Amino acid sequence: MESVTASEPSADARAEVNGTPAQGETFEVHRPTDGSTIRSLPIDPPDRVTEVVDRVRAAQAEWEAIGFAARARWLARLRDWILDHQDELDDRMQEETGKVRADAALEAFYLLDAINFWCDRGPGFLADESVTPHVPCSAIGARRSSTDPSRWRASSAPRTSR
Repeated sequence: MESVTASEPSADARAEVNGTPAQGETFEVHRPTDGSTIRSLPIDPPDRVTEVVDRVRAAQAEWEAIGFAARARWLARLRDWILDHQDELDDRMQEETGKVRADAALEAFYLLDAINFWCDRGPGFLADESVTPHVPCSAIGARRSSTDPSRWRASSAPRTSR
């Protein structure tokens, strides 16, 4: 898992998408503010999508095996990368969504907050726990030995007839 880096891609790498040379069909990303084209991106063919999905599925076992502490370290690295590239991310968010700068900048903070939340609370959510079933009748049976419903009152005072 350590082979993944957070460095900027070279100009040659930018001509490729997911390691595949950019060719074939593309789609255009437009500015919502005026409809002008921001950039064209290649569309991966189905066999490329299958290849990527297979690679990610194969990596899942290793991701699980490294444990929560190691996954939290990866998330912390992602958080640090986001913080280091905040201005670039804000620029892209603003350009592609048409949001005002303040709203575009909030997107990264929401993600940072989620990363911090799961890194802080994840171990508790993933911890083994014993669950005690809720069975109300067993509690009644423990307090009252009788199966007579008239004795299932909360009060132990004698019952009066009317």
